[in-house]
Amino acid sequence: MVLQASNIHDKRRDMENRPPVKHSVVSKIKGLSRQRVRARATPGSPRFLHDASRRSKARASSSTLRFQVPPTPVALPTPADVEMTDAAPAELPTTTVTLPRLLAHPQRKEVPRETMTKIDPTLENVPMDFTRDVLKMQGPHMLKVLSSVQAEPARNALPKELPIVVNDLSCDLPTHMMAVWSRLPTSLPKRKVTLYPVHNMILAAHCANLPALPESHPQPPSTDGESITVPVVPLGLPSPHSFPQLTSYLYTKRVDTLLLALLPCAPPAPLQPSPDSEDREAEQKAMIAQFARKLSATFTPHALLQRTLFIYGMWKNVCALGIFDDNLWLVMELAWEVMMCAMAYATGNTSVQPMPPMYSPSPVLPETEAQ
Repeated sequence: MVLQASNIHDKRRDMENRPPVKHSVVSKIKGLSRQRVRARATPGSPRFLHDASRRSKARASSSTLRFQVPPTPVALPTPADVEMTDAAPAELPTTTVTLPRLLAHPQRKEVPRETMTKIDPTLENVPMDFTRDVLKMQGPHMLKVLSSVQAEPARNALPKELPIVVNDLSCDLPTHMMAVWSRLPTSLPKRKVTLYPVHNMILAAHCANLPALPESHPQPPSTDGESITVPVVPLGLPSPHSFPQLTSYLYTKRVDTLLLALLPCAPPAPLQPSPDSEDREAEQKAMIAQFARKLSATFTPHALLQRTLFIYGMWKNVCALGIFDDNLWLVMELAWEVMMCAMAYATGNTSVQPMPPMYSPSPVLPETEAQ
């Protein structure tokens, strides 16, 4: 069992002049919601049209691509539905990897209202989009608190509760510890479980398929170094190793940071066309192709495949949790498109052409496949 918490501080920060307020994020959401009148999404916006086009292709199936990847001494961690078969014997034996050409979308659905009211009944009439907008402002501060968490997890069994020490009291305390494990079959006698401190509000506001969380309202400690107790929630995911990057995005909404986490290296320039471009689709295709060629010349096919499978794993997590953040999907689709082209160039597949996500409607997964 592993506790995941980065940048842990040894000493509690001096917060005497900034005492934490119970449900401070909830209070901010309610306060701002009374002052602001929200506008509806513009039907003519590019994203609205993109979603409408995607909905019109519901239940369409995605084509696949096959890549011949040279062998490596290290076994590849593959999601359950990525087909990998041995190629015909040759002087340099290769492995055939089959991947979807596009990342399909689950049927879109909203977070159940009762999920939020269970956290705080006063949020019943607050629009979900507004709640997420306020969390976007508070999320980075909440993530900073998580980085200060210290805990001593049990070694032999997963406890129902866990005492933790929070060294940064500048924002809301974490409410739960997620015990993340892999859903994939394993031959090992024990599964690896990694613990991540989280705030129920962040996950509940973004994950339509989030399992029910035990009620938790931790109170600020009265003395320096005193622990608080939070519930431990088991969470099986298709790709546990991409969970930290996914939750970090939900807290910060930093698309640039997420893109860097998905790609093998930073692109030399933004992969978005200029607003005044006469042909934005052609410009973005050229940007993707140029960067993909650079990646294919810099990294081995195996290294590119590892990064591609990381994106694929995050996509599986997003589908499993029911996250429908538009920017998250665009970044995943853009990174996937870059890696599909890079894999093609690195393995000699010249038939693959860039398909920018904003201009290439994605297939929609049937509900049974989206779970």
